[in-house]
Amino acid sequence: MRFIKKKNLKISDKFSFKHKLLIIIILCISFPILFSMGSVIYTSSNIMKSQTIENENYSLEIGNLYINKTISDIIQIMNYILFDDEIKSILNKSLHEPIKPSSFLEVNSKLDHLTRNSNINLYIIPTQGEQYFVNKNYRDKVDLDVARERFAILEKMHTFKVHSFTSLELELEGKDINQDEQMFLLGRRLINYNNQTTAYIFAGINKNEIDKLLSSSEKNENRNIFLLDETGRVLYDEKMDIIGDEFTRFSELNKNNSVFIYEDGNDYLMSHRDIGFANKSLVSLTLYNEATAALGKAYTINIYLLGAAFVLLIVTLFIVVSKFTQPIGKLAGIAKEIEEGNLDVRSNIDRKDEIGRLGVAFDLMLDKIQDMIYQVKVEQSIKRKKEIEILQAKIKPHFIFNILNTIRIRMIKNGDTETSSLIVSFSKFLRNTYRGEEWITLHEEVNYTLDYLNLINFMRKQNIEVHLNLSSSTLGVMVPRFFIQPIVENSCKHGFLNQLGNIEINTREEENYVIVIVQDDGLGIDESRLKLLQDHLNLNKQNIVSKYLRDDEKMFGIGLKNIYERMRLIYGDQLSMKIESKSNRGTVVTFRLPIKGGGLINESITS
Repeated sequence: MRFIKKKNLKISDKFSFKHKLLIIIILCISFPILFSMGSVIYTSSNIMKSQTIENENYSLEIGNLYINKTISDIIQIMNYILFDDEIKSILNKSLHEPIKPSSFLEVNSKLDHLTRNSNINLYIIPTQGEQYFVNKNYRDKVDLDVARERFAILEKMHTFKVHSFTSLELELEGKDINQDEQMFLLGRRLINYNNQTTAYIFAGINKNEIDKLLSSSEKNENRNIFLLDETGRVLYDEKMDIIGDEFTRFSELNKNNSVFIYEDGNDYLMSHRDIGFANKSLVSLTLYNEATAALGKAYTINIYLLGAAFVLLIVTLFIVVSKFTQPIGKLAGIAKEIEEGNLDVRSNIDRKDEIGRLGVAFDLMLDKIQDMIYQVKVEQSIKRKKEIEILQAKIKPHFIFNILNTIRIRMIKNGDTETSSLIVSFSKFLRNTYRGEEWITLHEEVNYTLDYLNLINFMRKQNIEVHLNLSSSTLGVMVPRFFIQPIVENSCKHGFLNQLGNIEINTREEENYVIVIVQDDGLGIDESRLKLLQDHLNLNKQNIVSKYLRDDEKMFGIGLKNIYERMRLIYGDQLSMKIESKSNRGTVVTFRLPIKGGGLINESITS
């Protein structure tokens, strides 16, 4: 028997006193340490993050300055050539006569002098002839066919404008690139006084020179720098993997800013700087995890050490606390067994301290509880017998049955068989009412209900039809008297009024339970009242006893209330009663009764 039912358990109620004590000690120690460690990790991470961003921005700024300076040097050299009288004279003559070898030497010498302090590749292609001028920095042979394809672009430009050729215009996409390949190329046209083009000048730097401008002397495997045009195409890639392709993260770039991105399971720091020439921009992509790997390794080691210390502390605390709280745990185990209904258990704690005295008091309390339960059982059994005896004593059943039988015989003699049949049903109904047994078969309970319906139909204008669907295996099951008839009576009074109606009684066996369903097609129960009925069906034994003296009749039907409370007190938690109803669609009452257990308990009490 369960005396205490837990409701609304808190999380803390799921832990024992020993566990709570351990948790409190651990929390008091761990919170300051974890807070301090967290603060250090958070602060250090922010500092590392800010420092990494600052370093990347500084590297890009340096690269930006180098590239801008190189571009300025190239443009300055081009301007010098544009206004050099000797070079202009030689180029003007080339429109009408071949260039002399001495002129090539003279111009090439000037080009070498102009690029003596730089690694700029410089060459001039006259519009006439197959010769060209070149400085000594340019080691490759000039491809005149490829160069002439670029003339049309330069012809569309003003004389003083410079065109920056992209990687696609340089035809670098789709072929291997070596360190001497032109990666950054500027071009412009040279004219005479008649605005006639005399030559085309090209100047640029190769892959190796850009590496020197943008990369540090020590190769960084976790960092890559890209040079992009205004459309997001890659003009320069330090690792030469995606030159000419569109930069996939181009839409995420913020002007002169840094962002963190997540890709392929890694965090990257992407920094961006505008060059300021021909809408070019520099982008660096750094593997952030590797950049902060050293700091992360130190944090990991500290966390492992701290975790090992925590484990050692918990084991030590568990041993010490267990030793002091073992008797309390034993008492808690005894209390749990009592909650599950075992009142025969005893603590038997033999100690001279406060816990020992608590154990002795616990055992004495259990002895008194068992005595009180036995006394209550006996008193309740006597009370039920006396109530039945008093009820039977108020009306002399034998006298009533004799009178009814005499009336029935006279009616038969007078030919009134209908009224005679009614008296037979009434006699059977009274005999069942005054029977002394508390337990009858399910078959007898159904017959008793049918006798009641025969009497009810005699008093009604419209009959109520009964439909039975009884499983033969359930007919012999012992059940308490008067639990189906009140349900049917409730349907007759409130469900049908004076209308035609149908009542269906179904029974079936389900494992060790019998299911009894009483269903009508009457007016049903409104939603608010049905809610009150269903809430009442959630009461347990303790709730029923505590509400016994309260006036609840107004919120719950007397018949249904009495049935549930009586059956609940007999079967306990094994009983299930469910009420379902919809307005103008009838009501269904379902009982789930154990086949074994209820009757045996009751018989042991009454004996």
